[in-house]
Amino acid sequence: MIQRDSEREEHVVTTGTTAGELFPGQRTVVAARIGGELKDLAYVLQDGESVEPVEISSEDGLNILRHSTAHVMAQAVQELFP
Repeated sequence: MIQRDSEREEHVVTTGTTAGELFPGQRTVVAARIGGELKDLAYVLQDGESVEPVEISSEDGLNILRHSTAHVMAQAVQELFP
């Protein structure tokens, strides 16, 4: 059983469900806080975990956006100036 902290509801999901699958259509969710730790949306959930969405407008969400943008910029620079 998985608990979504944003709604304080418990959801039963199948084995192999990812954090991202708990938030379908919620494009502002960029990560999940699971057991107090940030995890990406590809993280496979374990039984009994508590999941909280991390939205892009939050401090952690903005840090994730900035970090990802830095990687994209670095890749572009490497392609332009090999």
